[in-house]
Amino acid sequence: MATATEEAPINLKLINPVPLPKTLLLVNNFIVNTTKFLNKFSGEAELKLSDVSNRITGIETCLAVLEKKLGSVPGLDYDAPPDNLPPAGGDASSDATAAPAADAPAQGPA
Repeated sequence: MATATEEAPINLKLINPVPLPKTLLLVNNFIVNTTKFLNKFSGEAELKLSDVSNRITGIETCLAVLEKKLGSVPGLDYDAPPDNLPPAGGDASSDATAAPAADAPAQGPA
């Protein structure tokens, strides 16, 4: 069996180009198939993320109930988390950046 280095070089000037309609058909087919795949993939990913988000919300709710129950047991040295926590599912990063900005003095343009 001959390898690529042993084969005679091909003169590409002697080969006819692929007809333009065939090229357009192949490119359009690729675009349609890729678009269908990406739409299906993003739909399935969105459903899975929504399911995970709902499960996390349920777990956070259950955890809050258990923390309140632990806090109501007399004689138990349990430090319940403060009630002023941001709501579940909120964006903690925006809360963390917004609070210092309110306390910081106004600065002029840099």
